[in-house]
Amino acid sequence: MAELSARPPKVLIVGAGPTGLTLALVLARAGISVRIIEKQSARSDKSRALGVHAGSLELFDALLGDSVSKAMIAAGHVAHEITLGFEGGKTAVASLDRVPSRYNFVLILAQSETERFLEEELLRRGVAVERRKEFAGLEEFSEAVRVELRDDGGKTESVRADFVVGCDGSHSGVRESLGLTFTGVQYPGAFMLADLTLEWPWNYEGVRTFVTRKGASAFFPFKEKGRYRMVVVPREGSAFTTASEPTLADFQRWVDEVLRQPIKLRDPTWITGFRIHRRIANSCGRHRVFLAGDAAHIHSPVGGQGMNIGIHDAVNLGRRIADVLRERAPMTTLEGYERERRPVAEWVSRITGFVLRTATRPESPLTGLVVRFVLPFFANLRFLQGILARAISEVGPARREIARLRRE
Repeated sequence: MAELSARPPKVLIVGAGPTGLTLALVLARAGISVRIIEKQSARSDKSRALGVHAGSLELFDALLGDSVSKAMIAAGHVAHEITLGFEGGKTAVASLDRVPSRYNFVLILAQSETERFLEEELLRRGVAVERRKEFAGLEEFSEAVRVELRDDGGKTESVRADFVVGCDGSHSGVRESLGLTFTGVQYPGAFMLADLTLEWPWNYEGVRTFVTRKGASAFFPFKEKGRYRMVVVPREGSAFTTASEPTLADFQRWVDEVLRQPIKLRDPTWITGFRIHRRIANSCGRHRVFLAGDAAHIHSPVGGQGMNIGIHDAVNLGRRIADVLRERAPMTTLEGYERERRPVAEWVSRITGFVLRTATRPESPLTGLVVRFVLPFFANLRFLQGILARAISEVGPARREIARLRRE
């Protein structure tokens, strides 16, 4: 028989990634009692999420003061521009200085570090992440939700909460318990990722990308000089798409045979192959149980939007739940969460999916023309660079949320 929780929280959060931690901080800031559980015993240093955008940093400032953002910036690498190199030698430099924010850059910071700063701030507010506990099922009632938790020793616990939020990733148990679908597609081919040291002739501190007829690749600089994350996105049908378990030799072969650049790779600390999905739940939740972040939607990592969208989800939903629990708004205000956040997830999914399909569709007679002339032309249009920079930064949506937070 499950042990009954002694002090039921108002909100139970399943999953202690950036989305769950941000949600817990929003609620704790509002004086709402919260529990946050995580089945993993420790933060993982192996995550594909890497970039923290201006909108997320501004949200952290509004919620926590600027000390957390300052600490994150000190621990990460600030990239003010993205250089796109194209087959044939053409380049385009997209400056992020035109983003209308004090954070007019992309912060390159491992997800585990983002989680560390948020978790430390949450602990300062009296809430500790409960690790080695996983979601095992729920039962909904009109006034509350009863959730069964299980620790890694098999011991179960029954928790009653006013609200439950699944921030438990793409394989969400909360989503499954609600019977929601998670429809979408898997993109063909395998993609390659490595954290390594590289030697090249450029004194360059921004993000560097290369687009060729064989596919695309990107280099994201870490704080430690010479350390980068390298991502390879081969075209469908390329020999590289079969490298589901790539080696350093595969990355060096890509540099030598496809990029044909004077780049030497060494000292990898993590190499992996992965497949990309685009999926969205048919609902963001119901009544007293909701989904946020990857539990509700996943998409191509183009533009580094995934983690940042989850952070925005958390602020939007957390604010609404807090208003309901403090009797400042009716239950119907929760309907606005899906109404506002679902279109964002759908738009990002469509745009990033289009970019990924363009980069990976099989090579054709037109491919060389596109990567040598068409893409460089559009990439050098400054007004288009500005539009994309502002969209990626997510400053507009963040400031709408900040205005609502300030009205509290």
